[in-house]
Amino acid sequence: MKNTLKLYIILCFLFIAISVFISYDYKSSPDYFSYLNWYEVSTSYVKDGNSWVIAKDPAFYILSNLFDSIGLELQGVLLTLVLISLLTKSFALNKLLNNNAIFFVLLLYLARLFITHDLIQYRAGASVGLAFLAIVLYLDNSKIKSIIALILACLVHLSAMLVLIAIPINFYLKKRKRRDLFRLILIIFLFLVCTVIVNPYAVVIEMLMKISFFQARVAPYINGTYQTVETSILNSYVLIKILSYVIFTVWVYKNRGRELVGQYYNLYFFFFSSLFGLTLYWFFRSNDSLAIRFSDFFSIFDLVFIVQLLYVFKPFGRLIYSGLLAIYVVVFLTSSLKLIA
Repeated sequence: MKNTLKLYIILCFLFIAISVFISYDYKSSPDYFSYLNWYEVSTSYVKDGNSWVIAKDPAFYILSNLFDSIGLELQGVLLTLVLISLLTKSFALNKLLNNNAIFFVLLLYLARLFITHDLIQYRAGASVGLAFLAIVLYLDNSKIKSIIALILACLVHLSAMLVLIAIPINFYLKKRKRRDLFRLILIIFLFLVCTVIVNPYAVVIEMLMKISFFQARVAPYINGTYQTVETSILNSYVLIKILSYVIFTVWVYKNRGRELVGQYYNLYFFFFSSLFGLTLYWFFRSNDSLAIRFSDFFSIFDLVFIVQLLYVFKPFGRLIYSGLLAIYVVVFLTSSLKLIA
């Protein structure tokens, strides 16, 4: 019965998401002409023998030529990327969460990430889905499947390599299942405060530019090719994340001395993964494109962490927190609609 309900929730989510995509005028998407340019460059490779898309995004190049050969053109490419995004995230969440949690995560996803991942930044959406699936498979000890999913994610968008942070996080937590890690959490918060006070952006960019592998990918963000501005340290999404961190930290403090990591392993894992996303956002805040792009790869981790906090509460507290999650849905949806407008 529980599996049937979970399947029903996922199918409803997919029906809503795919229906919105099909009815959406994708040509009005802010990134449409960029994708059109990529598609035209990819499909013209046979004629002019020169396509930078092959090196930058092999998956997009392959999909472009595949759908060009059968007459579906760019529409087929974008639909495929959206389906990859939605199906991989649904499959991963199905393996990871129970009925209540998956309902709230998918609801928050529709409100917060669906518009950006599946109506605007199609490549990022597909890559995030594959990378997230890779991490869930990794946590499930399906190492070979995890590696395959991560390789596919990198073929879609190289930024998927960021999720490799999961390996040291997982290694660290497995060695400390009998701990509560309260002191470590406080140290990380102190580090984040220092990041806000002392902007490390220039130093980090200078280091990246010395690595030839990153030069071509980072250069457009700092040489004026892409228009960038400094992003705000705080916004509604960041504030909700910080509130979630505070709730988690207070809970850890009240239960310090217990073997919390072992009992709530996934909660700890997604907490530290989410924190890494916020660290990237604040590290690169002087360049909004980099800050948003890097941190966005951990947005699905954010949602899983925020929802899993349900289970640190007793039944009445869980009911109150469910109401708070409903408020988050409204806040996220309002913010997303402003973005697409």
